[in-house]
Amino acid sequence: MKALCVDDERIPLETLKRAVEGSNNISEVAAFENEEDALDWAASHHLDVAFLDIELHRMSGLELAQALIEIHPRLSVVFRTSHEQYAVKAIKMHIDAGYLVKPFRAVQVQDEIDHVIAKRVENRRLRVSCFGDFEAFVDGKPIDFRRRKTKELFAYLIDRRGSSVTTDQLIAALWEDDGEVEKKKDLLYHLVSDMRHTMEKNGLEDVLVSQQNGYAIDPRFVMCDYYRMLDGDEYARRLYTGEYMSQYSWAETTNSWIGREVGGE
Repeated sequence: MKALCVDDERIPLETLKRAVEGSNNISEVAAFENEEDALDWAASHHLDVAFLDIELHRMSGLELAQALIEIHPRLSVVFRTSHEQYAVKAIKMHIDAGYLVKPFRAVQVQDEIDHVIAKRVENRRLRVSCFGDFEAFVDGKPIDFRRRKTKELFAYLIDRRGSSVTTDQLIAALWEDDGEVEKKKDLLYHLVSDMRHTMEKNGLEDVLVSQQNGYAIDPRFVMCDYYRMLDGDEYARRLYTGEYMSQYSWAETTNSWIGREVGGE
């Protein structure tokens, strides 16, 4: 997730920024002492969560939150305040927010980030169908993948259900023939970039996870017939009729396993 920190005092701002940067769930943090600079930045950058001091110079944190939400309607807000009564004002202004009461500790910042993630999981917008052909939908509409291979890359990560996949593993799966390894690494780099762009365009930034040794999908943000079957959902199990991501040859391994599991009942 990408975060914004705003406080009109430099030292408290630096303290807040360090605490937010310390979370493994945050990939980027922008920090500003000036509300107008923060709004200018937000207008041209993706943003998931904003940590705002409640008392600023030119506008209140509540007013800044409203302005940011107009730019990013799905934005989560965490107020930094000495006065808990601001929660009542936020509710009246229809701002669903978390609070860090001064002084705060890093573990409290992480608690707020965990709460943001939990709310996003509850409001999952991505649905994936693996039985039959592979298809992905956001808010009920098919995701428009610009490249066929980008969609296949996404499908392969879905198949791994959160397990990290290395560059070499992805190359072996997406291009079965040998040779031109460096060229394929370059192609894979562009596919990952394209997939990240597609996810961001659809407000699904949390789904793709970049790890030190590869890439993964965060399954918490995905509604998926295959995942539901693995979790024991009998209805999802009945949806399986012998085909799994049928357009991809590498999916036959999983399909064979599912067939044995279903047939062994």
